[in-house]
Amino acid sequence: MSYKMLGISGEVEVRIINRDSYIAVRSIANNQNADIEWIAEKGQVVISTDVIGTPLEVILHSNGRLAIVNGNAFILREPIRNIDGTLYIQTHSLVDIVGAITNKPMTATIVRNVLEIK
Repeated sequence: MSYKMLGISGEVEVRIINRDSYIAVRSIANNQNADIEWIAEKGQVVISTDVIGTPLEVILHSNGRLAIVNGNAFILREPIRNIDGTLYIQTHSLVDIVGAITNKPMTATIVRNVLEIK
């Protein structure tokens, strides 16, 4: 699916789970030109970027509801889903994190097969 977020457009993998949209963590990180590291022994992924003009580190745990963003804890609305080795984050949880990072209220819409977070 096409997407737009923080001025960047690209393609992301989206799944519908229990009537809610989830985005593949790796696909969104790759499109944001972020470094992504899987730490198998901890079951976590670490995403590092500076897409908003400041260093940003996000730690997500497979099947967990806790996200650590630059050392600050966020409770996700739904847990990270691990489906066949791919981690997915609920779209609303991603919107909450982006809003907290940018200090702006954010929304997500899907129109004509384009996911836009603004």
